Amino acid sequence: MHQTDLDLAHSSVEIVAHDALGSQAGGPPRTVSLKLVEEITITPHQLVKTSAITKMVFLGYGLELPQPPSPDAKEFLGATAVIFNNVPAGHSPAERANFARRRTELITTAGFRSIVSIDNPAASEPTHWPAAYARSVVLQPAAPANLHAPLQLRISAEAAVKLFAADTDHPFADILRDGEKGLPLPSFPMHSGFKIEAQNVKKDISSPGATDEKCL
Repeated sequence: MHQTDLDLAHSSVEIVAHDALGSQAGGPPRTVSLKLVEEITITPHQLVKTSAITKMVFLGYGLELPQPPSPDAKEFLGATAVIFNNVPAGHSPAERANFARRRTELITTAGFRSIVSIDNPAASEPTHWPAAYARSVVLQPAAPANLHAPLQLRISAEAAVKLFAADTDHPFADILRDGEKGLPLPSFPMHSGFKIEAQNVKKDISSPGATDEKCL
């Protein structure tokens, strides 16, 4: 088996505010660091993912894209999708069963580079923070890693309010209230950017004497 751990010492996640709320006139944009494992966690990929500052787009439950300027627009290419992790109320059991697959397909096809999933505190099995670890374990892959698969992140509801600090017209308190109940949520480009630096440590845990290998 192949184990991939997030290298916490060499990884970081930051919110970058571009509007007047985030920086002084003429100065650099303000950055807000999110604490890995305590506020946000990254699912390690087989390949290291690093990014420049990308724009964030809130997609509600993940099945509705904001209307692009034109049918051929590539405005979501390389962006970060922010979603609330719930299924809209009124979905049938069959719709709920394939909801996650349809959501991932839509986001990937649109060209998003990463997905930030906001925890739902009202879920039947609520998540716990801090997260125990950021790790993936798979059988030795027979095929190359999917270079187009978005990087997956999960953020606590308490920390998610920081993502929306510059979006005063869409208060996170309203999104949380409606999202917990599965009520309709808006989709919109967000005012802040997102920056991820992620490095992995990989090792083969099935071979005796295997040594750690850092991905650079």
